Amino acid sequence: MSRKEEEPKKIEVPQEETGYVTKSDFREFMESIGAQLKSVVSSVEKQEKSIEANSERFHRGYPIEMDEIGDPGPIEKVSENDFMKAAEMEAFMNQKLLIQVSKSTNKEDLDVVVPSVNGVNQPIIRGIDVWVKRKFVEALARCTHTRYEQRVPDTAKPDRFVMDRNTSLKDPFIVKKDPHKFGIQWLDAILREEM
Repeated sequence: MSRKEEEPKKIEVPQEETGYVTKSDFREFMESIGAQLKSVVSSVEKQEKSIEANSERFHRGYPIEMDEIGDPGPIEKVSENDFMKAAEMEAFMNQKLLIQVSKSTNKEDLDVVVPSVNGVNQPIIRGIDVWVKRKFVEALARCTHTRYEQRVPDTAKPDRFVMDRNTSLKDPFIVKKDPHKFGIQWLDAILREEM
C-alpha cells in the first residue's frame, strides 16, 4: 500500500462523566447570585452622582497657586565677591507676583500658557489670577512675535517697497500685585528693550 491509500488511525477520546444538579443545589446557587447582585446594586446607589468640572464652575474671585514642573538642575557656584549680589537677584527673581494672562482670540492658542526657565515649566491658565515667580513673568515679557507687512510708499515705483515690522507680546498679561518697590520699573525696562 502506498501512503495515500493508508487508512487514518482513529483517536479515542475519553468520555467525561456528567454530573447532575439537584433542585436544592440550584436554588442555593441562585440565592447566592441574588445576594451578590443586591450588594452590587446597593453600592452603586450609595455612590454620589457625577459632577462635571469645567470653567463655568470655577470660582474666579481668588487667585490660584500653581506649582512648577521640572528640575532646575544643580546649584551654580558663585564667587564670594558676587555672592550678595547674586543672592539678592535670586531672591528678587523668586518673588511671587499676581498676574493674569489675557484670554486669546486666536482659536489655535491653548488655554494654558507654559513659560519655561532653566528647564522648569510654570503652567498658567488664561483669564485667571495666578501667583507666579518673577522669573516666569520675565519669560512671558520676553516672549514676542514679529510680523512684517509689505508697503509701497510710492505707487509710481511699485518695485520699491518697504517692510514694516510689528512686534507684540505673544501672550499679553497684567501684573496685579508686585511686592517689590521697583517691580514696575523692572518690568517696564524689559518691555522697552530693543529686540
